[in-house]
Amino acid sequence: MRLSSLVFIFIAFICPAFAENGTSSGAPASPLLQKGNARVVLVGDSITGQSRNHPAGYAHQMDWALEQAYPGCHPHIIALGGSGQGVQAWLNTEKRSRTDSFPLDVKGIDVKTELDQPTDVLIVMLGMNDVLAPYVWDEPASWEKWSANYRELVTSLQSRLKPKITAVATATMCTEDETSPKNEMIRKLNEHLQSLAQEMGLLVLPTHATMLDVLRRGRHVKADFHVTHDYVHPNEAGHQAIAIAMLRGLDGEKAARAIEEQKLAKILNPTSSAPVPVTIAPSPAPWVVTAGFVRKPWNDRQPPTGATFHGPVEDAIEHGRSPLDVAEAAPGQKLDWEPYQASINFTGGANPDSVDFAAVTHARPFEAGYGARWIRSDRERPVNVELSTQAFAGTPYLEVWLNGKSIYSGLIAGEPGKKKTVPAQLHGGWNTLAFALNHVTWQMQCTVHLAGVGDDSLSDLQYSINAQEAETSTKRN
Repeated sequence: MRLSSLVFIFIAFICPAFAENGTSSGAPASPLLQKGNARVVLVGDSITGQSRNHPAGYAHQMDWALEQAYPGCHPHIIALGGSGQGVQAWLNTEKRSRTDSFPLDVKGIDVKTELDQPTDVLIVMLGMNDVLAPYVWDEPASWEKWSANYRELVTSLQSRLKPKITAVATATMCTEDETSPKNEMIRKLNEHLQSLAQEMGLLVLPTHATMLDVLRRGRHVKADFHVTHDYVHPNEAGHQAIAIAMLRGLDGEKAARAIEEQKLAKILNPTSSAPVPVTIAPSPAPWVVTAGFVRKPWNDRQPPTGATFHGPVEDAIEHGRSPLDVAEAAPGQKLDWEPYQASINFTGGANPDSVDFAAVTHARPFEAGYGARWIRSDRERPVNVELSTQAFAGTPYLEVWLNGKSIYSGLIAGEPGKKKTVPAQLHGGWNTLAFALNHVTWQMQCTVHLAGVGDDSLSDLQYSINAQEAETSTKRN
């Protein structure tokens, strides 16, 4: 049967009004079509879980849109979303569910029960965690394994659910910079998914392209428009984009238009025609950062204990030399330092004191990074160094030095509220602020902010990423 025919069957099963108006066969509608109660099973990660758990989740959006477009249409959309799950993890989940009963993110939904009964439509949307964790990297063997696992998962689900239509949805954005290393991996992952879909005769739902389109349109209206609330999980506009993509991919154009015109338009087209003002505040100079190497003490999956790890970069920092002069973190691990400017597209937002290494690297497990900046004070003064992470997942281990002295070393994500304030002292003249950030998996982000003590606003501070300016000052420390 041709794919276009299968797509028509989806709408016919779900929406009796469409079947009655769209078919030319003249055949009477089946009881299922009259009820419009088709089963749609969504298989995915936390984004799929939030399709029900988020009040504006995309499953809710699809329910509403189908009822608007085709009155009497009430499909049963089941969201089987598991937080943190990639393709391999879902393969294990499917195998476990053959014998065990358990829920995933949506309470009251038993995976075994839902997979043990036939469905009309199966939609699989996975890949985000494969890139975010990551479980896949840009090597032929890794892509081959990922595709093989995806193939096995879809085959197993088809065998159990016996769906009339099987669709795969492309992975959505990981960070909101479409050119970031993470989104470059997402692009490649979706290309492999397209190839797999062609091989297996699966329908591809353009969720990534639609979300990117909504982001671009939104940025024309509002400079800090977002389609996610944490640079991974969709916000209301992001969920609307996913619902539109799924409905359009399944030939539900009328329902997709209902979301576009009655909901998304209110977000993308504000009632006021006046441009949204954008305030540009002065900010410190960029950080200079480097990543792409492993700091070995982290490899035991426990934060370093006792003496702080000392490598060439640490040695340079603690002896008053510029870390930028260090060529290798370890033999064969070359350091490429580059300026880093915070952005609304990454975790931590446009806060100039934040560094999200997702802007720099597709970090492998145990990868680490360094950051440095130089700060000129017109006098000696006390400051508070406010440390934090805005990452929602991960184990970032942070070490911070001010003028060669270690002022913090610990698991910043384990601090109360994921933040810690450390008292410190600035010298008169140039000061060196440096940090190292280790991680095991998931996100790799930290914020290192200087705050004044008492009524000191620190307004006279000057920032630089030019180590030569600070050379004289750092040598005396």
